[in-house]
Amino acid sequence: MAKGIDGYSHTACINSGGYTIAFLGNGVDLVYPKEHIKLMEKIIENGAVISEYPPGTKPYPKNFPKRNRLIAAFSTKLLVVEADENSGSLITAAFAKKYSREVLAVPNNIFFKEGKGCNKLILNGATLYMPATIN
Repeated sequence: MAKGIDGYSHTACINSGGYTIAFLGNGVDLVYPKEHIKLMEKIIENGAVISEYPPGTKPYPKNFPKRNRLIAAFSTKLLVVEADENSGSLITAAFAKKYSREVLAVPNNIFFKEGKGCNKLILNGATLYMPATIN
């Protein structure tokens, strides 16, 4: 449910009639980020919101790597679309590899910091993912 690609992915899944799960780094009674309150309501209607933290737990930075562990554990495959070198996506990918999940990565521009993590994953054995082109 994070800002950026996470929120867009949940929204796209819901808009296409899919089921989505949000793993939180805080209690389920708090919306983080706050601007995603409507998204959280939609996820609850079309999936689930899960947290290992008790109600009232604030979104402390140390909670997010633990949350990423759950994302990897619940996944059969993990697709990383963009990631800088210190990204939470790389933490999730490391857990996915540890849990013997397939890790796929989209190649990125070598000059963009948001692409370095994906390119590093591919270099280290992640499956190269090339989206189908739209004609």
